[in-house]
Amino acid sequence: MTKNVYSVCSLDGIIFVDFLKPPSVVNFRNAIDDVVLCEQNQLRLWDLSCGIKLATPEIKALARYAKSKFTTPFSKVAIVAPDKLTFGLFRVHDVEREDSLVEQIVFRSKHDAMAWFKQGTLNDTVSPEHFRFLKTDQN
Repeated sequence: MTKNVYSVCSLDGIIFVDFLKPPSVVNFRNAIDDVVLCEQNQLRLWDLSCGIKLATPEIKALARYAKSKFTTPFSKVAIVAPDKLTFGLFRVHDVEREDSLVEQIVFRSKHDAMAWFKQGTLNDTVSPEHFRFLKTDQN
Protein backbone atom coordinates (compact mmCIF):
# COMPACT_ATOMS: atom_id res chain seq x y z
CA MET A 1 0.00 0.00 0.00
CA THR A 2 1.36 3.42 -0.95
CA LYS A 3 1.43 5.96 1.83
CA ASN A 4 1.68 9.73 1.56
CA VAL A 5 5.09 11.14 2.44
CA TYR A 6 4.11 14.81 2.58
CA SER A 7 1.35 17.23 1.75
CA VAL A 8 1.53 20.87 0.69
CA CYS A 9 -1.32 23.28 1.27
CA SER A 10 -1.87 27.01 1.52
CA LEU A 11 -3.72 28.92 4.22
CA ASP A 12 -3.91 32.71 4.39
CA GLY A 13 -0.66 33.18 2.53
CA ILE A 14 1.30 30.53 4.45
CA ILE A 15 2.51 27.42 2.67
CA PHE A 16 2.33 24.37 4.96
CA VAL A 17 4.45 21.32 4.24
CA ASP A 18 3.50 18.45 6.51
CA PHE A 19 5.70 15.37 6.43
CA LEU A 20 3.64 12.34 7.37
CA LYS A 21 6.63 10.05 7.79
CA PRO A 22 10.36 10.72 7.95
CA PRO A 23 11.31 11.95 4.48
CA SER A 24 14.18 10.79 2.34
CA VAL A 25 16.44 13.34 0.66
CA VAL A 26 14.47 12.80 -2.56
CA ASN A 27 11.14 13.39 -0.76
CA PHE A 28 12.49 16.58 0.79
CA ARG A 29 13.85 17.87 -2.54
CA ASN A 30 10.49 17.08 -4.20
CA ALA A 31 8.69 19.06 -1.49
CA ILE A 32 11.06 22.01 -2.01
CA ASP A 33 10.38 21.86 -5.76
CA ASP A 34 6.60 21.78 -5.15
CA VAL A 35 6.72 24.78 -2.81
CA VAL A 36 8.82 26.78 -5.28
CA LEU A 37 5.96 26.42 -7.76
CA CYS A 38 3.45 27.99 -5.35
CA GLU A 39 2.61 31.58 -6.30
CA GLN A 40 2.91 33.05 -2.81
CA ASN A 41 5.68 31.24 -0.98
CA GLN A 42 7.23 33.93 1.21
CA LEU A 43 5.81 32.33 4.38
CA ARG A 44 6.58 28.64 4.76
CA LEU A 45 5.99 26.20 7.61
CA TRP A 46 7.74 22.83 7.37
CA ASP A 47 6.31 20.36 9.91
CA LEU A 48 8.75 17.58 10.75
CA SER A 49 6.86 16.30 13.79
CA CYS A 50 7.36 12.79 12.37
CA GLY A 51 11.11 13.18 12.79
CA ILE A 52 13.88 12.79 10.26
CA LYS A 53 16.46 10.10 9.55
CA LEU A 54 19.04 12.05 7.59
CA ALA A 55 22.71 12.63 8.33
CA THR A 56 24.26 16.05 8.84
CA PRO A 57 25.84 16.14 5.34
CA GLU A 58 22.41 15.43 3.81
CA ILE A 59 20.83 18.24 5.86
CA LYS A 60 23.58 20.63 4.72
CA ALA A 61 23.01 19.60 1.08
CA LEU A 62 19.26 20.20 1.46
CA ALA A 63 19.95 23.64 2.94
CA ARG A 64 22.13 24.55 -0.04
CA TYR A 65 19.47 23.20 -2.41
CA ALA A 66 16.73 25.24 -0.71
CA LYS A 67 18.92 28.33 -0.76
CA SER A 68 19.36 27.96 -4.52
CA LYS A 69 15.61 27.53 -5.08
CA PHE A 70 14.08 30.12 -2.75
CA THR A 71 15.31 33.53 -3.84
CA THR A 72 12.36 35.75 -2.89
CA PRO A 73 13.48 38.48 -0.47
CA PHE A 74 11.82 38.90 2.94
CA SER A 75 10.73 35.27 3.29
CA LYS A 76 10.01 33.69 6.67
CA VAL A 77 10.46 29.97 7.25
CA ALA A 78 9.35 28.06 10.33
CA ILE A 79 10.60 24.53 10.90
CA VAL A 80 8.60 22.48 13.41
CA ALA A 81 10.85 19.87 15.00
CA PRO A 82 9.64 18.64 18.40
CA ASP A 83 12.22 15.89 18.93
CA LYS A 84 15.80 16.68 19.95
CA LEU A 85 17.54 15.05 16.97
CA THR A 86 15.42 16.76 14.31
CA PHE A 87 15.61 20.08 16.16
CA GLY A 88 19.41 19.83 16.32
CA LEU A 89 19.76 18.84 12.68
CA PHE A 90 17.66 21.81 11.60
CA ARG A 91 19.77 24.15 13.70
CA VAL A 92 22.63 22.93 11.47
CA HIS A 93 20.32 23.59 8.51
CA ASP A 94 19.81 27.13 9.87
CA VAL A 95 23.52 27.84 9.83
CA GLU A 96 23.98 26.41 6.33
CA ARG A 97 20.85 28.16 4.99
CA GLU A 98 21.49 31.54 6.60
CA ASP A 99 21.29 34.48 4.23
CA SER A 100 19.80 37.94 4.13
CA LEU A 101 16.79 36.86 2.03
CA VAL A 102 15.22 34.39 4.46
CA GLU A 103 14.49 34.52 8.16
CA GLN A 104 14.32 30.94 9.44
CA ILE A 105 13.58 29.69 12.95
CA VAL A 106 13.27 26.15 14.30
CA PHE A 107 10.37 25.63 16.72
CA ARG A 108 9.37 22.77 18.99
CA SER A 109 5.63 23.20 18.26
CA LYS A 110 3.38 24.23 15.41
CA HIS A 111 1.57 26.55 17.83
CA ASP A 112 4.76 28.53 18.48
CA ALA A 113 5.59 28.64 14.77
CA MET A 114 2.12 29.93 13.93
CA ALA A 115 2.36 32.56 16.66
CA TRP A 116 5.55 33.81 14.99
CA PHE A 117 3.75 34.03 11.62
CA LYS A 118 0.48 35.43 12.91
CA GLN A 119 1.65 38.42 14.89
CA GLY A 120 -1.97 39.56 14.93
CA THR A 121 -2.68 38.92 11.24
CA LEU A 122 -4.48 35.56 11.20
CA ASN A 123 -7.51 34.38 13.14
CA ASP A 124 -6.79 31.98 16.01
CA THR A 125 -9.55 29.67 14.84
CA VAL A 126 -9.31 28.33 11.33
CA SER A 127 -11.70 25.83 9.83
CA PRO A 128 -10.44 23.11 7.46
CA GLU A 129 -12.37 24.58 4.50
CA HIS A 130 -9.96 27.54 4.51
CA PHE A 131 -7.16 25.25 3.38
CA ARG A 132 -6.41 25.04 -0.33
CA PHE A 133 -4.99 21.64 -1.21
CA LEU A 134 -2.00 21.86 -3.50
CA LYS A 135 -0.24 18.49 -3.71
CA THR A 136 0.38 15.24 -1.92
CA ASP A 137 3.49 13.24 -2.75
CA GLN A 138 3.10 9.50 -2.62
CA ASN A 139 6.08 7.16 -2.36
